[in-house]
Amino acid sequence: QLQLLKPFSTTQEEASVAVPISPPPVQTDVLESQLTLTNPTGLHARPASLFVQTAGRFQARVEVSGRGRQTEATSIIGILSLGIRKGDTITLRASGKEAEAALKALDELVKANFYETATDAAIDSPSSSKDVELGKETGRQPVLTAPQEAQDAWQGITTSPGVAIGPALLYASAGLALHKVERRTISAEQITAEQERLRQALNTTVTELRALATSVQQRIGQAEAAIFEAQVLMLQ
Repeated sequence: QLQLLKPFSTTQEEASVAVPISPPPVQTDVLESQLTLTNPTGLHARPASLFVQTAGRFQARVEVSGRGRQTEATSIIGILSLGIRKGDTITLRASGKEAEAALKALDELVKANFYETATDAAIDSPSSSKDVELGKETGRQPVLTAPQEAQDAWQGITTSPGVAIGPALLYASAGLALHKVERRTISAEQITAEQERLRQALNTTVTELRALATSVQQRIGQAEAAIFEAQVLMLQ
């Protein structure tokens, strides 16, 4: 028994035509990871510059939080202001097209200790094994000082390897007080010229810093030259 089928209606025909599938919505989920820094200097100048440069390679927005503060991963000033040290844990939150790749690259950088070597990092304390060996070679014993009172203790992050023993002095000059800096007023017609002078000064400084970094890298090494890359990032 045959049954005559009615032709498709216009609506049915349109429904059967393949149409392009709409692309999925842009991924807006925020990915998060936590990292503990084990390199000797934490997020100091050289490691911070590597961190910022790595984050800047990806199409992603990465935020870093630690020690009760938060900043963009591509801001060298913000990263330095966090004051992250060895043993601190930071939280990364990333969003955007390459968020996952950005977190992976930063994770590898931190776990590789920012490629620091023993000679790149400062010696943590006078009682380290290197100091003991030095004492044996020179016949002198390492000098150990009693800890200061908490209110008198200053904490900082060293920038060069080695140990210096001697009195610590704080130098302050009244001549450098900000309220004594002479203020100069310019006219509206001079604003454009002053802005151009500033741009030229910044460009000249960046050029000189990069030339200095190249010279130091050739004479001493990449680790020592990296400090100048951090200074370049501050000017950009």
